[in-house]
Amino acid sequence: MPDCLILQMRYMEIILFGQLRDLAGSNRISVGVVTDTNDLQKELNLKYPDFANTKYAIAVDKKIISKTVPLNAESEIALLPPFSGG
Repeated sequence: MPDCLILQMRYMEIILFGQLRDLAGSNRISVGVVTDTNDLQKELNLKYPDFANTKYAIAVDKKIISKTVPLNAESEIALLPPFSGG
């Protein structure tokens, strides 16, 4: 019996808030594992074209990021709408 190679696709779960949740039709989406937040945005724009025209912040492991951050399958990712303080 030949050896079989079983490939298991890993996914990253992303939590959505505000307008992004409305655009996706869900408060959680999944994408294939990507290496960093730049690749994540590219993947999101392909899968959800309306995201490309929407402003949002990315939080990784409960910290809002402002530069490219490495990701892995265990990263906790959230997309947050713009907000203002008072």
